Amino acid sequence: MAEGEVVYVVTYPPGALNTELVKTVAGLVGKDPYDTRLLLSGEMPRIIARYQGMQEAESVARSLRGMGITAFTCGDAELRRLPGKFIAHTLEFAGDGVLFRNRMGQTRRIRSEEGFLIIRGRAEIVTDMEYTETKMKVNWRATLMTGGVPIMRRFKETAGESTVEKELFIRAYDRESSESCVETLQHQMDYSCLGADMALSTQANLSTIAAKLRAAFPQAVLDEKMMKPHKVDIITGGARENLEINCRLLYMYYKNVSGA
Repeated sequence: MAEGEVVYVVTYPPGALNTELVKTVAGLVGKDPYDTRLLLSGEMPRIIARYQGMQEAESVARSLRGMGITAFTCGDAELRRLPGKFIAHTLEFAGDGVLFRNRMGQTRRIRSEEGFLIIRGRAEIVTDMEYTETKMKVNWRATLMTGGVPIMRRFKETAGESTVEKELFIRAYDRESSESCVETLQHQMDYSCLGADMALSTQANLSTIAAKLRAAFPQAVLDEKMMKPHKVDIITGGARENLEINCRLLYMYYKNVSGA
């Protein structure tokens, strides 16, 4: 981690909150009690404070853990780093794990004992579209030359719009790193791999895959918090980066509580 890099302190909502605890945490992180209560509420890991460097951030995290709150630190660069996702097109459930295959025929295997976390969620896909419209407007010079008879001229105007499509996904992580997750996307899977279990609905098929992954990785946690949209507590480039950051925070949280 680079010296002077922004380091975040991340907490997981402790459940029951009392006024004294909120005031103590607010004083520790230098925030208003009302804002602090909001950051300690909900069901997702939240960034509660930021510092310039690891030493102060880790000191605050230790103090929070001393209060019984799950807390850990994370550098800005690590949090924003894009994962090296493997996008599965089909998969095969074997006795010792799952073999994933992408559209190019490349494979990745996660063995049963390696499965650590399964995140099931809903992503927003934003598509920007640009188009050209032909419009009419008055040509005032020509109109004056004709003595006031309106003369129209054509002109082209470029405009754009964004469409938002929601797509379900499942991410499977091993214990090594959040960088090596395997992702299955609702509209990019060949569901014939499910055989007799294949349904007509892609949503139903993805649910079947989630259940099969859970059975294949008996030690893994199945987390479905990302089925609902969640904001993040730092400035990002939009919905896609929000999703990546939230998934990484979930992975970090489970690594911390597992003692890994």
